[in-house]
Parts: sequence; structure tokens; C-alpha cells
Amino acid sequence: MDETIEPLFEPSQALLGDEKKEPVPCVEPIRFGNIEVDGLNVQACLAVTLCAFLILISVLRFSPADYFMQQNIQAVNQPQYIDVGSGEELVQSLKENGLWEIDEQDRVPPVIFSGFPESINNLHIEVKKKSFLHAMVPAALIALAEIENEKKALQSILARFPQGFKELVFSDDFAVWGRVLTMDEIEFVLMLTRKYRTNRAAELHKRIDLIPISLILAQGAIESSWGTSRFAQLGNNLFGIWTWGEKGIVPAGRDDGKQHKIATYDTIIDSIRAYIIMINRLPAYRNFREIRSKTSNPMKLADGLLYYSERRDAYVWEVKNLIRYNKLTAYDALTLADAPETPVMMKSSFILARYGKKAV
Repeated sequence: MDETIEPLFEPSQALLGDEKKEPVPCVEPIRFGNIEVDGLNVQACLAVTLCAFLILISVLRFSPADYFMQQNIQAVNQPQYIDVGSGEELVQSLKENGLWEIDEQDRVPPVIFSGFPESINNLHIEVKKKSFLHAMVPAALIALAEIENEKKALQSILARFPQGFKELVFSDDFAVWGRVLTMDEIEFVLMLTRKYRTNRAAELHKRIDLIPISLILAQGAIESSWGTSRFAQLGNNLFGIWTWGEKGIVPAGRDDGKQHKIATYDTIIDSIRAYIIMINRLPAYRNFREIRSKTSNPMKLADGLLYYSERRDAYVWEVKNLIRYNKLTAYDALTLADAPETPVMMKSSFILARYGKKAV
């Protein structure tokens, strides 16, 4: 079927041989009352308004709490993610990134390894242990920096309450306690109460705190057999953390009727984050947190891990002995490298994520 195609432009009357005529306006002039307004100016104003609306929409893609965290906490260097396929590659990568020889005065580069290769077990025992520890250190420092940023942000909020926060309760009815806070700060506080499972301000302040790197390294080494265990290899689970969700590894020899699984993680740092949150919020480690409120000595803090394992006192002794024998307290003074680039953004999806629980 033939179609009539309209010309994109009207042909000039001069080219068609007609006499020249005065141009005729294509639309009626735009008026606001008795004032005539240029149509082009109106279109320009509408375009500017549309752009402003689109910018507002892009900003609101982040929750208020995300925006608050981005604006108010210390920045941390954008980490470099590294995937290695063998024990030899892990050693080489540690050397290339300045992580093989670490001095107490060194600033540790923010490097995150996706996991430990299976062939790490083929390395000489001392090389294997050093590779495990030095791959864990930067991830642990980053995870601890995130906790420290949360702590500082919470402290800045608590300072807004002139009567102190000893009896303060962050209930869901934030109209009671949120009068001195912005909506961004209120949502941030409510997310922390869900993450750390308490709405009492004093207890929340106690739970959001650091764990010595020496303890993180010691427990990671014990629970994962220096990165060689089945759960470390298959799911980056370095701390023997259980889950009751759909995702996880069914442990061999699980008793009939039991539903727990071994939690899985995408990278080493995800496992460390889950471990820190577990220690900071579960009732089994209340004594650990009480000890921590008085001292940061890892040997004393280890006494608070009595319920981490069914071995009880024998497990605590093993943690202390591993710290002592491998001189792990030397790592407690390490700090991340400077030159911050990207602010730590504690996403709502991460804050509200469900973490597995360690059996007690």
C-alpha cells in the first residue's frame, strides 16, 4: 500500500516562485495575565525544571541513612579486589602489593582477596601461615574501620542528648526521642538497632566496638585450619559460623532433625564482617563485651570466648596459645594506608542483611 510521506520541512515560497510574504507565527503567543511571554523562555524554564527533578530522583535512590553515612563518616581508601588461583599466586600477589613484609609502623594497603586457593595447603607450613595472616590483615582492617566509623557517627548523635543516653531507648516511635535529630540521623539509628539487635542506647554504644586483629587472626586460623578447611574453600567461611537460611553448606554428619548449615560468603571480608557482628551482638558473647568495656588486651578478651566452642576452656586456651606462639599482637598496631578516595557507604541492604549464628 502506497503511503504519502509528509516533507520534513515546508519548501520556501521564494523557491516556488511566489512573492515574498511576511512570516506568520505558528502558535499563539503565551500570556500570563496581560503579560506576553516569549515561548522559548518558557521552554527553557521547563527544561531546567525537568533536569532538577531528574537530579532529585537520582539523589533519592539512596536512603537518608545512606546519605547520612556518606556525609558524616571518615573516608576509607577504595579497596582493590584480587582473585588468585594458587598458593604461589597468593604469595606473589602479597609481595607485589607490599603485604609480604609488614612492619608495625607500616600503613597497610586496602587489598581484599576473594578467597584462599586450594593449593595453599601445598605451601611450606610457615609460608602457608604467613600467607593466610597477611591476606587476612587488610580485610580485617577495612572491616574494623567500618565499625569505627559507625561508632563515631553514633557518638556524634548521642552527644545531642544533653541529659545523657544511659536511660535512652530508641523505640520505633521516634517522635519520642528524635526531636533533636534529623530524619537522616533517625533512620541511621534505627538501622543500627536492627543490625545490633538492641534499642537501648547505652547497650548499642557498647556493642558497636572493635575487636583486636590478633583475635580475628587467631580465631580465623583455628576455625578454618589456616584457610584450608572445606568450609573455607567452598564458602569463604573462616569462623565456623552457622546459618538457618536457605543458602549454606550442609555439614557432614549433621544429626537428624537439625536444620543448621554452614554460612557462605563471597569474599574474605564478608566472612570477617559477619564474625565481628556476631561477637558484637549475640548474648553468648556478653561477657566478651563486658571485658572489652574495660580493656582491649586480646589475652583477657579471649576469656570472653568461652561459648564460642563446645570445647569451652580448652578452646580459650588454644586461642591464647596461638596468639602467643605466633606473636599475633604485633598486628594490633597496624593501620590502613591513607589517601582516602571513596567514603564508606553502609548500604541499607548490608545493614539489614541476616547473618548466621554461631552455635552455643
